[in-house]
Amino acid sequence: MPIGISAFLPNKLYYYFIKKNDWGRPKITMEIENNRKPLISNNIENYKGHYLRFNFDNNGLVDSVSYAVIKKIHLFTFIIYIYIFFLLLSFH
Repeated sequence: MPIGISAFLPNKLYYYFIKKNDWGRPKITMEIENNRKPLISNNIENYKGHYLRFNFDNNGLVDSVSYAVIKKIHLFTFIIYIYIFFLLLSFH
């Protein structure tokens, strides 16, 4: 089950962060440097738009998602949206 937090930033920005639960991973795999760069979408201009960042683990799986936006959203809805997005992405 993913772990999510949300916060309110200055200039009416909402920040959401979701991280996968990796308590069962061996310690040696957590210390290895990631072999994949994060995927970033940043179109915030004049406090409009969004910032979205996907971090990946060494297996190519999404490790965490960071999202900043002007509109308030429900964190659970955002988790479901990301889950469906990657399900659809895996079928193509």
